[in-house]
Amino acid sequence: MNKLESNIPKMYVLRFFLSFWLIVPVMVPFYKECGLSSAQVLIVQAIFSIAMLIFEIPTGYFADAFGRRKAIITAALLLPAGLLIYSLSSSFIMFCAAETFIAAAFALRSGTDSAFVYDTLLKLGREKQYMKIDGRAGLAERVGDALASVLGGVLSAVSLRFPFVVNIFTSAAMIPVAFSVEEPNDISKQKKDHIAEVKRAVKYSLTHPEVRALSLLFAVVFGLSVVGIWTYFFFYREHNISILWFGILNAVFGLASGFGSFAAHKLEKTAGKKISLYFLVFPGISFIVMAYANLLTSLPFIIANGFFLGYGITIIITYINDLTESSIRATVLSVAGMGKGLLFSLMAVATGYVMDLYTLGCAHLFLGISYIIMFMFSILVLHRRKVI
Repeated sequence: MNKLESNIPKMYVLRFFLSFWLIVPVMVPFYKECGLSSAQVLIVQAIFSIAMLIFEIPTGYFADAFGRRKAIITAALLLPAGLLIYSLSSSFIMFCAAETFIAAAFALRSGTDSAFVYDTLLKLGREKQYMKIDGRAGLAERVGDALASVLGGVLSAVSLRFPFVVNIFTSAAMIPVAFSVEEPNDISKQKKDHIAEVKRAVKYSLTHPEVRALSLLFAVVFGLSVVGIWTYFFFYREHNISILWFGILNAVFGLASGFGSFAAHKLEKTAGKKISLYFLVFPGISFIVMAYANLLTSLPFIIANGFFLGYGITIIITYINDLTESSIRATVLSVAGMGKGLLFSLMAVATGYVMDLYTLGCAHLFLGISYIIMFMFSILVLHRRKVI
């Protein structure tokens, strides 16, 4: 295996550790122990998305102009730093600071890893395999998420802070792998007029009718699904489920998402582009069901949402990659990520306030109706632009 071919298995490893989040099942109980309200919990996560919004285009351009490898290395260094701040903090402000570091790492990764894999396959003459390879990477990511969720629940028996400490070291495992990857693009002739290049990439994202329409759908599916993930933890807490079971249920969700990514290329090929995108209305329906259903009825819908999250991200990013040239690919994907982050920030705060003022059921109803309205609007745009 030559160095360029080795990028693919190394990306699987990086995606595994990037989602090896021991802290996820304990975060809501940890926040609550530190005195945060439901709205503040979701505001902390909104701060993450706002920071992502600020960092998305600069980091995407950094990857395009100076290399995917440098962006991946920087992300691998920033992530443990954010977790270190978390492990030493107990206040709303410091949690926001930690999320800002983590957001910088994720912004460097956002778009870069997809562009990195696509450009590697392009150099190898295997770009048509992207959806299949990205699906496998998504599976590796979700397996990491699942294992970490279970282990995080177990580690919480020591203390709610202990998973944060251990997670510093597991995230640092990405650093040597990041340094070992091969840059797929020739960056010997770096771009000189950086502002002009950023403008070109952003203009392409906003004016290319298919890319713009797909980016809008990406924001709806990804942004609102992640708001939903946070509501699941409040849902489990409301039903007096132990933190260990938080981890197990989140692991099942992660595995379902990984399976959705893994199966995306086959299902998309069978169903076709139009039906594949229509399937993505399901999370909105499931949120409405959760507003009225009990725990046992809701669990299959939560698991199915995991599947559609992984499936949806893989097929939409593939469609955007196919329409974008390598020199601006990471920046274009970052613009799509900005849309997702903006929508998440707005809806996370709104959902949190609905939860505090009314009930969790009202919050799920609000989220579900909002999802369906935005999804239908996105589908109409896709039809109008003749994308489907």
